[in-house]
Amino acid sequence: MLVLALTVTSMIGMLVVIVAAGLIAQKMTFRLRTVRNTRLEELYQQKLDPILLEDLPSGSHDPDSLAYRQSVKQRCEPLRLELANVSSFSRQAHRAALRRVMLNMSRELVGETLARLTLAFQVFGFVDEELRDLARTRWWIRARACRDLALMKAGDATADLVILLQDDEEDVRTEAAMALVSIAGVKALSPLLTNLHTISVWMSIQLSKAVLSMASAAVPDLIAGLQSDYPSVKSFCIDMLGEIGDIAACAPLIEFAKTARGEQLCKCLLAIGNLGDETGREVLLEHLSNTDEVVRVCAAQGLGHLGSK
Repeated sequence: MLVLALTVTSMIGMLVVIVAAGLIAQKMTFRLRTVRNTRLEELYQQKLDPILLEDLPSGSHDPDSLAYRQSVKQRCEPLRLELANVSSFSRQAHRAALRRVMLNMSRELVGETLARLTLAFQVFGFVDEELRDLARTRWWIRARACRDLALMKAGDATADLVILLQDDEEDVRTEAAMALVSIAGVKALSPLLTNLHTISVWMSIQLSKAVLSMASAAVPDLIAGLQSDYPSVKSFCIDMLGEIGDIAACAPLIEFAKTARGEQLCKCLLAIGNLGDETGREVLLEHLSNTDEVVRVCAAQGLGHLGSK
């Protein structure tokens, strides 16, 4: 028995040593990888400076012109070739470092410098990689690809993002919607409201920030969205029209209130009041005698916004 106990104790001790050695090795590997990635990121930060900051030839300063695109591509070409000549063993780490640096930059840059960076994403092949990831079977990869394409301002991705508005996963639909708005701006609203079947509370919070920043430019598409077949889309459009406060929405909302019921009618009455247009007074007064107490309260609140201080 004593020999057995000593053997078991010895085996447990060896197991503890092996596990401890494995954890130490894993920690050292992680540290080495972190140091390498930091070094690579600093390297590619420096290599991007000439592409993004040096003056372009005269006559090629319009980001929409062919001359501009060619000039930026020429600036990128030496770095693209350098990446292609990196050994296959290290190339993935180098490309990943460059990609991280460029994505971080895209959160901060504006104007013509951002236009150069957007073209660089295409030249280095990062846009094509993300487009392939949009078709992956794992939903979190599709969601991440949507988010990264938004940072890349990848106009080529809009058709694929519209398809993902009907993805089975809510997170993917939300990221696709946000990416569309980030890339196409107000032009994305029409396909967005046409193809979305449901807008969750989280998606509504995310989208509302972008839509409100569009102000009156978003109103025509939001008015069209009142005809959606899906209740959550209608409710979102009503809320946004009320928040934006453009009186051009008053007549469509009054018309919508004629057939609306329940929660949508309440939202509509509040939105009409928020617009502050006197033409909405009649419909608000009418619903003060509605049989639904909640509707009567909303009508009163709407009238409160029309009243003087």
